[in-house]
Amino acid sequence: MNRLRSRQRIIPRLGMLAGVLITLAGVGLLSRAAMSGLSAATTFTVEELRVEGNRYLDPAELIALAQPARLTSEEVDDEDLEMLGERISAHPLVERVVVHRSLPASVVIEVEELVPVAFLEGSPVRGVDGRGRVLEQLEPLRYGALPFITGTTADPVEGEASGALWRAVKALQELSEHAPRLLDRVSEVQPRAGGEIALVLTGDAVVVRLAERSLERMLPLVGALVMEGRRRHAPLAEVDLRFENTVIYRERKGGP
Repeated sequence: MNRLRSRQRIIPRLGMLAGVLITLAGVGLLSRAAMSGLSAATTFTVEELRVEGNRYLDPAELIALAQPARLTSEEVDDEDLEMLGERISAHPLVERVVVHRSLPASVVIEVEELVPVAFLEGSPVRGVDGRGRVLEQLEPLRYGALPFITGTTADPVEGEASGALWRAVKALQELSEHAPRLLDRVSEVQPRAGGEIALVLTGDAVVVRLAERSLERMLPLVGALVMEGRRRHAPLAEVDLRFENTVIYRERKGGP
């Protein structure tokens, strides 16, 4: 009787052990199947290349850097996408690029551009962005009517801003924040000695002279003061606002 009871206890245990082994084997098969599917999903054939986030750059120009003939004729993987991003990030006007797959067979190229806030005088025309970085290989017509920064005699180093150049960029930032409508009428920004910023206005080339220390306070008043000067002095050449509580109008020599 005791032997019979022992056998009865052993048989359920063997059954439980067999069940565990079958379960583990099933998990192993599922894991291998999942890994196989994941591995297959890392390579694919590209059917579409798409550029997003660009403002001024031509998508075709960026796609050309991606070597589309190769991408659409061979299977690619994550390493290929990384190399694609490196090729596009070499463009002088691309600040950041992210490349990713969009199911089922598209590649999306997300770019963040370096955008000029002004042009620099000289040939060829270069730009400068809001951080004072000099931008090369611009096509000026893409960016519309931007002001020129003039009077900076030192040649700026690519990627860096000289003292005079940075002063001009800061003046443009002040214009954008405190007098955006005036910014649209500025054709030149000239950083001068003694903490002076001169703005040349479109149309009749009136020069507005300002002290950098008072830009925030004076810029909103420039439009009205220039209108008053044009009404009283013809032809108006200069509006000098460098001095506290003083407006100096200068007429153009020689008259009309």
